[in-house]
Amino acid sequence: MSPTLPPPPSTATLAALRQQIQARLDPAWLQPAWRARWTPANPTLGFCAIAAEAAYFKLGGSPAGWLAYAVRDGVDSSHWWLQHRSGLRFDPTADQFYQVGQVPPYERGLPGKPCGFQGMRVDETSPYGFGRRPSRHAQALLDAIDTAAPATPSPRRRRSPR
Repeated sequence: MSPTLPPPPSTATLAALRQQIQARLDPAWLQPAWRARWTPANPTLGFCAIAAEAAYFKLGGSPAGWLAYAVRDGVDSSHWWLQHRSGLRFDPTADQFYQVGQVPPYERGLPGKPCGFQGMRVDETSPYGFGRRPSRHAQALLDAIDTAAPATPSPRRRRSPR
């Protein structure tokens, strides 16, 4: 018998989380190619993976019924969002499409095939309660949300030569 999933959060709760995420996005977290394309007029452009991963952790991840989805969006990019097992979709950066008169490319996603975030690692001591820790940029966003102040990602650790 599989465990019963909690219902997804209310529309108002998701709207508040979307607003918290969008208010704390920092262009310094973007890769140079995306940073060059980012503008204040389209402030969520390029942040879909970071924002979706942070939302995944805030919403409780797969134990709470959330799965990550991605789709190739052009030759040099992809778009990420979350979907609850109930069918409810949560995309904290959908505005990057609406700002330019487009619709997010959900229909081109991998139906029935959720994917994982690249920087997420197994960590049984994680405070999120499901044995994973976020990538460093998603963690910086989570910290910014939790402290209501912009955060800087921790410096990348260098591997020691073998």
